[in-house]
Amino acid sequence: MMRRTCSAAKLDELGDKVRRAKAMGPTRPHPSAPSTPPANKLLAPGVGLVDRARDFVTGRGKS
Repeated sequence: MMRRTCSAAKLDELGDKVRRAKAMGPTRPHPSAPSTPPANKLLAPGVGLVDRARDFVTGRGKS
């Protein structure tokens, strides 16, 4: 459905936005984290950074 309604350039742009968001967001659930703006937008990059550092140290996600 997206391919029928969006141009290839728009799909590429949306894909880039998703990849950037995934790179900054947390890598595991945080049930007590805020889920509404502005707190979630301010805290998610920091939580994501801590998660990725913890994943690196523990080796989580390496197959």
